[in-house]
Amino acid sequence: MFKNLPCRFVLGSTSPRRRDILKMVDLEFIQKSPQFDESEIMKRDDLAPEKLVQLIADKKVKKR
Repeated sequence: MFKNLPCRFVLGSTSPRRRDILKMVDLEFIQKSPQFDESEIMKRDDLAPEKLVQLIADKKVKKR
């Protein structure tokens, strides 16, 4: 399904469920354990959910 995509995906999570979902859709990816504690950011109530997710993703990438 996604075999011809020109990029590789990085799953920045150790979640077995997320890994299994990506495998089910036949997406090629590498799995990396995030070196970032998102618990403090999750306490923020001043961000819309989509902004919160983007902030967490950005922090995970920068901690690699």
